[in-house]
Amino acid sequence: MPSGKKKEEIKKELTKAPAATQVADIEYIEGIGPEYGKALKKAGINTTEDLRKMSLVQIAEVTEISPKLLFKWQCMADLFRVRRAAEQYSEFIFEMGIETTKELSEQKPEELLNKIQNFHKDVSQKSGWHGKIKKVPTLNDVELWISSAKELVKKT
Repeated sequence: MPSGKKKEEIKKELTKAPAATQVADIEYIEGIGPEYGKALKKAGINTTEDLRKMSLVQIAEVTEISPKLLFKWQCMADLFRVRRAAEQYSEFIFEMGIETTKELSEQKPEELLNKIQNFHKDVSQKSGWHGKIKKVPTLNDVELWISSAKELVKKT
């Protein structure tokens, strides 16, 4: 977690409406700690948007970070833009098999909530998996994610 602002202050910024998109320091992506963060920042990738927009091949060449890991982080950076999903749920959504905001925008809220509940139940029983979530989102949360994802898709 990057230093500076308190975690609570940043969480308020990340989850407040009406922003249609969210951008944060690169280290807010789950799995990018200080070591990877330093390598990415040295390559000019300071924010989640920088990571999302830069070519995976270029990042891999400059940083020597595994393309597979970079792909996951780029997908998570894309999902990070979704209002109120950001830091807490982007990895969880990715691990469910939804890799982009476009894919998220195409989901039906009730079906997605059902998938989330089932996936959460499955991973809660696995030891060592770090993508666990503290709270299963509500239908209202899921509807907001899908709406936000649709807004983001329209902009691209």
